[in-house]
Amino acid sequence: MSATAGFDIAKEFHWLTVIDDHARLLAGHRVDNDSAAIIRALRELHAVEAEHGPVTVGLDVVGGISGLLTALARRRVNVLYAILRDRQPYQARPPLHLVT
Repeated sequence: MSATAGFDIAKEFHWLTVIDDHARLLAGHRVDNDSAAIIRALRELHAVEAEHGPVTVGLDVVGGISGLLTALARRRVNVLYAILRDRQPYQARPPLHLVT
């Protein structure tokens, strides 16, 4: 089992949608663009993960107005940047490498 979550990014608030691997809606709600609200949403994703297995999170904007969400999420959940930027899949440039 697994789940997929997506944040629709905006300046004042974001919208979080979470579905399971059968496309059933598990959550869909506003998340204010402040650290307390974002942390509550990330805790909600951890609860979904406990019940449904790994959660992959997509963000529709990278940088700028998504900065706070991106910074908090990268420390707490598996963030997948499944995003188109200038009609191309987003890639960090240069590619990020794990240093061991």
